[in-house]
Amino acid sequence: APERIRSLLIGIADVVAIQQGANTYKIEDILGRRYAAWRGAINIVFKPRRGGKPSYCESILLHPDDLNNLLEEGKSIESEVLAIITHRTNLPYSWQHISLDVVNRKILRRQLGKSIERAKQNNETAEYVALLEEADRELQEKDNEVAILRSDLEETTVEARKLQADIDGLKYALSGRESSTDENTDEVEAITPLREAISAVFKDDPSLEQSLTIISALFPDRVVVLESAYSSARDSIQFRYGSKAFKLLWNLAIGYWEALASGLGDGQAKDVFGHNAFAANESEVLSAAGKSRRTFHYRGRDIEMQKHLKIGVKDSVAETLRVHFEWLSDEQRIVIGYCGKHLDF
Repeated sequence: APERIRSLLIGIADVVAIQQGANTYKIEDILGRRYAAWRGAINIVFKPRRGGKPSYCESILLHPDDLNNLLEEGKSIESEVLAIITHRTNLPYSWQHISLDVVNRKILRRQLGKSIERAKQNNETAEYVALLEEADRELQEKDNEVAILRSDLEETTVEARKLQADIDGLKYALSGRESSTDENTDEVEAITPLREAISAVFKDDPSLEQSLTIISALFPDRVVVLESAYSSARDSIQFRYGSKAFKLLWNLAIGYWEALASGLGDGQAKDVFGHNAFAANESEVLSAAGKSRRTFHYRGRDIEMQKHLKIGVKDSVAETLRVHFEWLSDEQRIVIGYCGKHLDF
């Protein structure tokens, strides 16, 4: 019941109950579908993160079916709501809690400040004053470092939750499960880029970024596309032969991967791409800068990627493409680090 939840969340959250007969369509127009609730659902909306987009707040929607399942399992709806909220607020609130350590730091800082002023007034030696000021500065820097680390942790945590929500929505949409139009907003948002990319493939006009999106979504167990690959693909938006590039990437994820996973080498696996579309190494000796351009960061390590798919030889963004990647036998995965114009040697 709203009153019971309100009593549990005093000082933690505001509880708003939508009265029976209220115009939920009007509420949706005002709040947006993400933050509205209807048919007995409970929508938990968190405050926007500091420094984040002001228009986005993390939210968790408990559908009527979810609430019924909780009751059937013998759980309390009020306790579940409290647990969801405190799971995200306990840590930030603990940082604001007045602890003995916090009080001691404040006392020490105050004593240092008074000692500095007293030393200056009593004409103490410059070395003594400088020592006190240095101690005060170090304490201030430590406080600032802690504040920055806390802020980074909050931001990283929220971003991780948002990415997980996007992943869950995409999995839900790809599974083909039925959901009502009132409930599938997040899933539609997650699936839209993939849907547009597949539509472009059928029109024989996918962009490089769309091709990477499809390969990444359909073969997550085989292919990892790094952000550097997406970025270079966006820079090569003028590339004309998107359909040809998509076919190469498709063969990379299917025929080439299957060949390497079965124990074959590049010499046999490359046949899936056709004539002159694959190279295991660069044709020229790379300079230090050239090696750096072909080195990409993945899971804590730098990987030089000389293997590449290729289209064209001209010095032209519109007609030439290089897709640099590496096969990681320990993970049984292909990692794509670059997808764009020819890189300098």
